[in-house]
Amino acid sequence: MEIIAFASGKGGTGKTLMASCLGYSLTRAGHRVLMVDGDPATDGLSLFLLGRDGTQHIGSFEELNTFSGILRHFAEGGKISFEPRRINRTESNESGGHGISYQAVISSKALYGDEQLLTKRLAVPDLEQEVFEKAVRLFFQELRESRAYDYVIVDTGGVRI
Repeated sequence: MEIIAFASGKGGTGKTLMASCLGYSLTRAGHRVLMVDGDPATDGLSLFLLGRDGTQHIGSFEELNTFSGILRHFAEGGKISFEPRRINRTESNESGGHGISYQAVISSKALYGDEQLLTKRLAVPDLEQEVFEKAVRLFFQELRESRAYDYVIVDTGGVRI
C-alpha cells in the first residue's frame, strides 16, 4: 500500500485539488483507493467527495467515518477504530457525479456547519501533539495491516513549522 499525503506550509497551494484529482484517477483506473480528509478546517476533499447533494447524506455518517471522530475515539479510549465509508458518485457528470464510488474518511460531520451549532464541539478535537501523532501513526499502521487498499490519499491542512 502506498500512502500519498499532500501537505504544505500554508493554505491555498492546491493540496485538495491534487489529492482529489489523483484519488479520482487512481479509482477510475481500478485501484483500491481510500481518500482521507485530514483537514477539518476547510473540509475541501470531503466536500468534493460528497458533492452538491452532500447535505442530504452527511447525517448518515458515523463518528468513525470521520477523521475528527477517529481522533476523538482514540483520545477517549486509547484505541484506533475507523470505518471508511463508500460515497457513491456514480451519477453522470451532467447530474454532478463522477461516474465512480469512493472509499473515504471525511474530515468531520460539521462539514456544512450544522454539527458545531448543534453540539457545541470543535470540528477538530483539542489534542496534545503527542496524542495526535500517536493516533495518526496507529491509524496508518492499521490501514497498512488491513491490506484493504492499494493507495491511501490524504489531504492535510496547512502545516505550521
